[in-house]
Amino acid sequence: MHDSQPPAASPPSLFRCERVTYRTVEADQIVDAAHCTTRTALAAIRWVRDQVRAIAAQLPPGEAVEARRWDEGGGCIGALGALHRGEACGFTLRHGDTWSEWTLRPWSGADRLARAEVGPGVRCEGLGAVLGLTDDGDLRDHR
Repeated sequence: MHDSQPPAASPPSLFRCERVTYRTVEADQIVDAAHCTTRTALAAIRWVRDQVRAIAAQLPPGEAVEARRWDEGGGCIGALGALHRGEACGFTLRHGDTWSEWTLRPWSGADRLARAEVGPGVRCEGLGAVLGLTDDGDLRDHR
């Protein structure tokens, strides 16, 4: 007699990457935002690493420590492992007076459908936009 085990979960097929930069560490006003969808966890990590490295290059050496710690000290390895396990992960960084947050998460077609059923969009006060998810997974302003 065979013991039945649940089928192994298939690895995520897409990864959603988002970054929001706030004017201050109090996250009171959004000054910039970016997003992308990648096909691999490694590409998602690279998307964050490229941005973190660009920010770190502009910071005084003492302030760049946290950015380098995530990039070179293993934080990105832990994030890569989380994505491979199907878990979301994130990173925050203070740079000068601003604050950036990156969020990476596995993303499936089911997620896309669930979001499409929510409605026409979500108002982002800091951006003054009404964002909605398109069929190809991008956020677009629906004003």
